[in-house]
Amino acid sequence: SHNIVSEVPYTGISVGWGWTSHPHCTTVKNEQFKHTCSQAGHNSISRNVVMNAMNNGEMADGAGIYTNGPQLHSHISHNCISNCTDMTSPIEN
Repeated sequence: SHNIVSEVPYTGISVGWGWTSHPHCTTVKNEQFKHTCSQAGHNSISRNVVMNAMNNGEMADGAGIYTNGPQLHSHISHNCISNCTDMTSPIEN
């Protein structure tokens, strides 16, 4: 919370990782997707300013705020994202 991220060639804020699926998960489980696990959860991304990210012209799969995998009990709110040109949307998952 309360960060200014500027002039970065790729994603401004990134949280999470996971395409993992296995029956013996010891991390947070998402019952909707059955055995899909993520160690990312209970995160708050709020009141940040992200500007001039994703402007290198080479990568288009990032965003001002990029999440990957289930983000159980996480919240993204009250962020300002501007001038990030090479992305499909300001917040990507």
